[in-house]
Amino acid sequence: MSRIFFISLTILFGLGLHGQSVAAVYKWVGPDGKIVYTDQPRPGAKEVELPKFPPPPTAKPAAADKTTPDKKADTSAAPAFPGYKKVTLVKPENDATVRENSGVVDVALELEPAWDPKLGHKITVSLDGKNLPEIHTTSQFQLQNIDRGSHSLQVTVNDAKDLPLATSNSVTFHMKRQSVNFVQKNPVMAPRSDPPDSLLQPYLSAPN
Repeated sequence: MSRIFFISLTILFGLGLHGQSVAAVYKWVGPDGKIVYTDQPRPGAKEVELPKFPPPPTAKPAAADKTTPDKKADTSAAPAFPGYKKVTLVKPENDATVRENSGVVDVALELEPAWDPKLGHKITVSLDGKNLPEIHTTSQFQLQNIDRGSHSLQVTVNDAKDLPLATSNSVTFHMKRQSVNFVQKNPVMAPRSDPPDSLLQPYLSAPN
């Protein structure tokens, strides 16, 4: 076969491979004895049966952009806090007597799970049914200048958005403070203070 024959077949088969419609191919022999392929019928030409090729595959959708984070697949988010199973005031103990002339009361909580400062939780105090303005960020702290007498104490643990998570038990304690009049009448009970160095200087500098 001539070179034209191969070129013609290549073009026709290529059209078939690319899914382009070809009605028919005809073969005939020219006056010079060369075989010619064409898509135009003519007297003496024979139709050539072309091979059937499957249709080209459909285009796949573009892959998702890997740079965009998938919120559903994000497993790095911290798990939600399950809540406190236990919030107990262990100090002061219920019905305890606190003897502190300046009115300081030590407060300690027992929590389950344990206190984690990374959570940003806060503690508010209710004294005698009234909320104190101070906010505490540790499970052990002090109340200042508490008046003499009996007091009820309760705390509430709030989350970082100031929403309450849990409330402790309520305890009653008794604050004992010495009055100024009592100290004046009983000088021996007053705090001892050393004399200033200026009064002691003559004795300190005297020769032996």
